[in-house]
Amino acid sequence: MKYSAIVRSSYVRKLVDLPLAASSVLIMLEVRRFACKNIDCEKQIFSERCNNLTEPYSRRTNRASEYLKKFFIEISANKGAYFSRILNIPVSNNTCLRMVKSMPMTTNKQLYCIGIDDWAKRKGMNYGTIIVDAYTGRPIDILDSRDSSDVVKWLSRHKEIEYVTRDRATAYASAIAKAIPDAKQIADRFHLVKNLSDAIQDEIRQEYSYLKTVSKAIHAKTESKKPPDIETNLDSENYTKENIKQNISSGMLEKEEKLVQMIKMKENGCSISEIARKTQTNWRTVEKYLEHGIPSTERSTSVNYNRYINEIKHMCSLKINPTAMFRSLNDIGLKCCERSFTRWFSLNFPDYKHKGNRTYAKPLKINNPDIVTNFIPLPLPKMLSIYVTNSEFGVAKDTGECSQERQTVDKRIRPMKYILT
Repeated sequence: MKYSAIVRSSYVRKLVDLPLAASSVLIMLEVRRFACKNIDCEKQIFSERCNNLTEPYSRRTNRASEYLKKFFIEISANKGAYFSRILNIPVSNNTCLRMVKSMPMTTNKQLYCIGIDDWAKRKGMNYGTIIVDAYTGRPIDILDSRDSSDVVKWLSRHKEIEYVTRDRATAYASAIAKAIPDAKQIADRFHLVKNLSDAIQDEIRQEYSYLKTVSKAIHAKTESKKPPDIETNLDSENYTKENIKQNISSGMLEKEEKLVQMIKMKENGCSISEIARKTQTNWRTVEKYLEHGIPSTERSTSVNYNRYINEIKHMCSLKINPTAMFRSLNDIGLKCCERSFTRWFSLNFPDYKHKGNRTYAKPLKINNPDIVTNFIPLPLPKMLSIYVTNSEFGVAKDTGECSQERQTVDKRIRPMKYILT
């Protein structure tokens, strides 16, 4: 091979390099063109090569391309294009895909243990088969379908495989047995835990009624049944319309003031649209209220809530939520719907705040309220099976903090040694 020393011309290549001090770097590289005097040569003009700096036809340096590939292999093409602009090495999403496809695939000459499972090309629509090296955790190959025939063809080319981890699909089981009958089939870790969880869930479901009885019995022994009475500034004897009107929420009072303002503006000659614009109210609402007057905030009721005021005040001292109050009062004779009671309660106890956790109230006696508070129902069999099979359920890996759901399950399960054993 002879080298030419005749420089015919030159041109400039623009190469993007790694950023410097958060600023983009552009290399202006002058490339020489050489001429060949040999008439038998197929090419007469040769461009100078810079293999140590960049590849032919590339617009980036080698080190910039390798730097970007480390990101593109981990994220999507659209995200890769976004981060490349932040790194001051801008490329398009199509370029991201081309760079990833240009990366050499590692060849697995000898396979010992593999994992095989479904792989979603488009979730719920199109599926293939992914094959992973169980030792390295890296994908080996992706098949276009989940058909047993395709899996058999691939496995037939790798007779050296001794162990295959798979899911519970019969198609994979038959393909492995047909292609490499000497290989041992192993259920993967997820399905081992899933099988155990299903078995425990079936066992718990059979004994669930007994567990609920035990849970309530244990809770009844640990809770206090006679909380002390408290004083309140509410009159337990008389609840007149004037008392209720004084306890109307602030939002209703603001609405009433706005309606009075509408009437005054109408008397001063303002139009409907002008009133709507100034009060920031829909013009249809303004027209309706001006025609029919201010709607009454009073609601008539035939239910005598004064009869149960002592029980209501007692439950307020225990921070029970209104829904539990209604169930308890309904057991001792209150005849109304839950919505009617909660509406009456919100008008007469506008500042009441309950504890926010779930509560349970036993049927009350009028003279001696008997209340069991903060009762947490027994979790469903599925949740119990997860708790038993997974010791790290609901525990943050970084901080070790237990979630509220885990704490709730602990409170109900810890005293019940029957489940834990």
